[in-house]
Amino acid sequence: SRLEQLANSFGIAIIFTPKFHCELNPIEGVWCHEKGFVRKHSDQTFDTMRRLLPLSRENFISKNVFLKLFRRFWQALYA
Repeated sequence: SRLEQLANSFGIAIIFTPKFHCELNPIEGVWCHEKGFVRKHSDQTFDTMRRLLPLSRENFISKNVFLKLFRRFWQALYA
């Protein structure tokens, strides 16, 4: 593809992964964590959900979940 050709001209290797694979796409882990947080703390009202969304992001950052997701990504990629 053109993207691969451009990257190769700069000495960059692109690794394509399946779009929605939870272990190969860290953003899927972000969504999973946030949905789980909201489900755990929700009373099933829209206002509560709106209040919980920013809290779920703060929780994701404060617990360093991103480190777990990136470690899992690289372990799966090397496997």
